[in-house]
Order: sequence, then C-alpha cells, then structure tokens
Amino acid sequence: MEADAGNALARIKAQAGTLTAQRKMRKEYSHKMEVELIRRIQELFVKHKAELFEHWTLVDASPRGVFRISAADWREGCASVIDENLPWKRLQDVLGVVDADDTVHYVKFLTRYRVAYEATYGISPSGWEGAVWSKIMETLLLADLPLREALAALDPTGVGMVAPIEFGRLLESCGVGVSSTQARALLRTFALHSDKQGMLDEDGGLQVSIWEMLARLQISLPIAPSSTAHDPKLADYAVSKMRSVAAAVLDDAKKRLAGNDADTDEWPAARLLAVWFEDADTSGKGFLEYEVFVESLMKLDRALQRGGCPADHASLMRLAKYCDVVGNGHINYFELLNGLTWEDSLGPEFEQDLLETINASIYFNMTLIRRSVQRFDPDLTGLIFGKDLVAALKAVHTVITAENSTRSQSADSGSITKFQIQIIAQNLTRDDDGRIDYERFLDSFHVVDTHALN
Repeated sequence: MEADAGNALARIKAQAGTLTAQRKMRKEYSHKMEVELIRRIQELFVKHKAELFEHWTLVDASPRGVFRISAADWREGCASVIDENLPWKRLQDVLGVVDADDTVHYVKFLTRYRVAYEATYGISPSGWEGAVWSKIMETLLLADLPLREALAALDPTGVGMVAPIEFGRLLESCGVGVSSTQARALLRTFALHSDKQGMLDEDGGLQVSIWEMLARLQISLPIAPSSTAHDPKLADYAVSKMRSVAAAVLDDAKKRLAGNDADTDEWPAARLLAVWFEDADTSGKGFLEYEVFVESLMKLDRALQRGGCPADHASLMRLAKYCDVVGNGHINYFELLNGLTWEDSLGPEFEQDLLETINASIYFNMTLIRRSVQRFDPDLTGLIFGKDLVAALKAVHTVITAENSTRSQSADSGSITKFQIQIIAQNLTRDDDGRIDYERFLDSFHVVDTHALN
C-alpha cells in the first residue's frame, strides 16, 4: 500500500510538473504571439503613416500646432485605416500611446516608428543614404530658378498656401529626383515640425503656408558653395559674417518693406528675405548680380558694422561670391537662403523623413526586389554587379508604378525613383570584384521603435 501510495504521489507530481511546463509553454507562446503581432502592427503604422496622419488631422479639435486627439479617436483611426478587427484597446495599452490626460500626441506617435537601414537596428544614415540626401538637396539648391518662377511653382493659386501637388511641381521643375509620394511625405514633415499646424483644403488635403515651407527649406539646405573648393579660407571668413548680414537684411526688410507693426507669424524670415530680394532686384530678372547684391548691402553699412561685418566693397564682394553656390556670377533666392543660414543649417528630421520613404519603399517591396535581383544571380551567390542592381531596381520601380496607376495607392510604399536608384547603387560597398552583396543590403532594413533606441 505504501508503494502504491508512493507511485500515485509520483504520478501526481509528474502530472503537476507537466501541467506547469504546459502553462509555461503556453505563456511563452502567448508572449511570442504578442511580440509578433506588435511587430506586424508597427509595420502597418509605418506603411499607412500618411493615411493615419490625414485621418487624425480631420478629427483633431486641439489648438493649432498641438496635434492631440482623444484615445478613442486614435483607436477609431487605427481601425478605419488599418484593420477594425484588431484589439486596439489592448494595443493602445501595450504600446503606451496614451498620456495621463487620456489624449494621444499623434505627431509624436507617427514619428515613433520608422524603417531604418543598419544592421545594428540604428537610425543613423549610412553612406548611400547620405549620398541620396545630399544629391536631392543639391539639385534643389542648384536649380537656378528666378524668384517669381519658384514662388509661382509653389503657390500657383496665389492663396499663400501650398499643397503636395504644388510642392511636387517645384521639385520636378528643379530637376529633383523626388517622387510624388515623397513630396507628400516632405510636405507632411513641414507641417509636423512647424510652429503652426497646417490647414486643410476643401477636400480635406493638407496645406501649409508657403512661407512656413520656405522657412523649413531655409534650415534644411546645408550645401557648401563650389567657390569654397578653390578658396577654403572663404568659408571661414564668410560664415562668421553671415549672421550679421542676415540680421541686417531681415531688420531692413521688416522696417522698410513689411512695416514695424508687421505680425511675426505672417512675416517669417523666409518671407522677409523674399521681399528684400525682390526689392533689390530692380531689373526684375529674378536674380541678383554680384554688384547689385553688394550695392544693396552697402546701404546697410551701419547695421553691418554694428554686427561686426565689414561694409566695404571688397569684403561684401567676397560674401557675394560665397553665396553663389552655382558659380555663375549671380545669386538666386534659394542660394541666398542657403548663404544666410549656413551656420544654423540642421534639419535632421527633414532628412530622416525623406530617407524613410526610400527605406520603406525597399522594405515593403523586399520580395519583389529579391526576385528581380536574383534574375541577375542565377547561382544565388548573393552578389551582383552595380549595373545589374540598377536594372533590377528599375524593373521593380516600373512594376510598382504601373500597379499604382491602376488603383488608389496612398501608402508610403513604391516611392523610390530611378534617380535615387542610381545614387544608391553608386554608393554601396563592393567586394574586390566590384560586386555588391545585395542580400546583406536587403537584410539591413528593419522597422524600429525609436523610443526603444533612446
């Protein structure tokens, strides 16, 4: 009897151990399922970022620039745009999106998840990303457009507001290789990082002030003038003087052209600089020749000297040469913006948002890209020559463009351009035979939670 009791007790303990192990396995499985669900949800947030922003903008009743909605509005937007069958109340709590006042700062939420390129899951730009960014910004700055032509491209309706399609036309006229999806994303960036919230047109589309947008460009175009390559000391001299020039020019424009009582919100620096530029451009060419630029500055000699900037002809001529990025003997509006803000040019969020559209395009079309690339790699070595990578990515671009033309496509995918493809291929690391490890390249794209990286 004692033996039977012992055996029974052993069986009970074994069963209890089995049940404990099963409960542990179920708990681990449930945790893995939740982690996988969250990963997929993060992908959907990134893929539908534009749609979510536009949906939440429509229901946003907070003061301008606050960007807050209720938790219920957040859940409703997710259900409407992504999937109504997902447990958004549970996900809201797991992701920690709701603040203590039961509201969600949806701008911060939308910038939280990104497609990043780096094997270490970081978000710092790699060599090819930096090359793409620099090339895009350089082509915009180097586009030698007359002032009125540039402003007309931004605001053809003359209402002082710019919509994504208008911004896209400016970029196209400048020869900048940015897709319509990227133009839309960049305009969203202007609105998100502006001091004031963008407005909605009659169709519910986002618009931002032309001057607010130019103010964003003003701190996002750090392009070194070509003249500094021949005269390295010129940059050291000019940068130290440009702050004084900017202060004198903006002060003159406000007092003489806008009026001392001009509202600061209605007359940001970009607009003040524009009216000063047009006033100096007495010939109406849309450009300032060196002499015209220097003569205009010499009228501000006292203000310049108070700021520590020499006001003699020779010194100001050096500054004119520095502002002339293209090196064609005259200065356009974008060059003047760049020159007067070189010391303060940062704009990291602008760069990150543009690069994310490229990263997302590759990430969400990974399967299609891999199949296309492997046509040039029949032995599946994982290596390919640059020209073949360009051909494969351009084929994918053509397919995606054709698909998007036959259906409504509002997700931030398929936005990589042929211009960007060329720059990417030129700047990827190659082996001794000149081949690119495309598998390593593709495996380096990940959706990241920037909160977890901080």
